Amino acid sequence: MDHKLKQKKSYACSLCEKTFRKPSDLERHFRVPTGERPFKCEICLLSFKTQGDVTVHSTVHSNERPYVCLFCNLAFKTVMCLICHIATHTREKSNFCLKRPASFSCTGALTQHVVEKHGSKKGKKCQH
Repeated sequence: MDHKLKQKKSYACSLCEKTFRKPSDLERHFRVPTGERPFKCEICLLSFKTQGDVTVHSTVHSNERPYVCLFCNLAFKTVMCLICHIATHTREKSNFCLKRPASFSCTGALTQHVVEKHGSKKGKKCQH
């Protein structure tokens, strides 16, 4: 039996020397400091860093809810919404406020807390 050794390719950033397994990961890395968002939703024209982000976003424009909670059969549009919902069943709260003793089941709820309690203007309301 002849085993061939797989050589791992890596793609390095010319600025910080961070390496990536795929050229697409390196391209996404270059967009971070520039804020470039070349991929647009054809429905609402919002821009995104990757085509995959557009695909995930596109679920907001449909009534499809493919992610179903195994605890209560409630359905969600995204896997992240399902994960945050499941935390309400398990009572898991792994997102912590750094300014006061408070924890939250999803990052959206933590962001909402920071905006409302600590005056940050960034973030959006939790929809989970």
